[in-house]
Amino acid sequence: MLSSMAGIFGDVGQSSYCAANTYQDALARYRVSIGEKASSIDLGIVTSEGYVAENQVVMDRLTMLNLFRPLSTREVLALLDYVCNPDLPPSRPCRSQIVTGFELPADIESKGRDVPSAMEQPFF
Repeated sequence: MLSSMAGIFGDVGQSSYCAANTYQDALARYRVSIGEKASSIDLGIVTSEGYVAENQVVMDRLTMLNLFRPLSTREVLALLDYVCNPDLPPSRPCRSQIVTGFELPADIESKGRDVPSAMEQPFF
C-alpha cells in the first residue's frame, strides 16, 4: 500500500488524512501478523509527482524545514519493485511499514543544523 509520511510526521489541518495513513500502516502490520504479505510505504516528497510537486509554495515551505529528503520517481519505482517482488519471504510485523522521505538525524547534524527535538526520540 502507498501511504504517506504525514501519518508519522503529522500535518496541521489534515488529521483525517494522517489517520487514514496510519490505518494503512496498521492494516499492513496486522496482515503480516496473521501470515499474509503486506507492506505500507509511507512516501515523503516525490520531486516530480503528486501534490507537493504540483504546488511550488508547498514545496518551498517543506524544503525550508530542512527535515525531508525528497525522492525521485525512479527511487519510488525501485522501492515498489523490491516490495512487490513475489519471491520475497513474508515479512515480520515490525518490518511491514517502510518510512521514506526524512533526513536522518546524523545527516542533519553533519550539515551543521540542529536536530529537531521530536527526532531525538528513539523512534527515529
